[in-house]
Amino acid sequence: MIFPEGTIENERRIRFIKTGAARIALGTAKENNYSLNMKILPVGLNYTMSSKFRSELSIAFGKPLETNDFIEAYQNNETTTARALTLKIEESIKALVINIDQEEHNEFIEKLEIIYKTELTPSRNLPTEISQKIVKGVKYFQLHNHDIFNETKFKIDNYFEKLEQVKIADIKIGESDEKPTLFLMTIEAIFKLIFGLPL
Repeated sequence: MIFPEGTIENERRIRFIKTGAARIALGTAKENNYSLNMKILPVGLNYTMSSKFRSELSIAFGKPLETNDFIEAYQNNETTTARALTLKIEESIKALVINIDQEEHNEFIEKLEIIYKTELTPSRNLPTEISQKIVKGVKYFQLHNHDIFNETKFKIDNYFEKLEQVKIADIKIGESDEKPTLFLMTIEAIFKLIFGLPL
């Protein structure tokens, strides 16, 4: 496994991809008279919260990139072709990860994810595709409708400030306050006792 960025950061964005992986693959193909058809398998790693210990991780696998597709170009110009394959690697990885290229949007997007997590999915994890669409939407509105972007950001920041003031999490909003009655709890206990006793 090769981490082509050559660095470890907690930010959810793709940093500059170095040419090492492409040069190793193409160089190995050359050393073996281009008979191996070396493949590079792009992998995307998405943490729920990369800075948090035991954060959950989703792993996405892309379509393998075949060095045979670059052999002819590599024989003519090794440096240019290694860079072209590196750009293909970068493009493939970007399709598999949550890529927030503007650092100032990171906190805003995390808040949107928290809201959508309770609205769109029954599990604790938001699918990568939904996070990618959130990132895309934030970029779109910042570029094409700055008023909506600013208004939405203000309202969401205000909402989370209020949650902080009353010490409540977003996930608790909308949950029912109804608790089972003593009668229902007694019936449940008797049921478990009768049917669970043989076990």
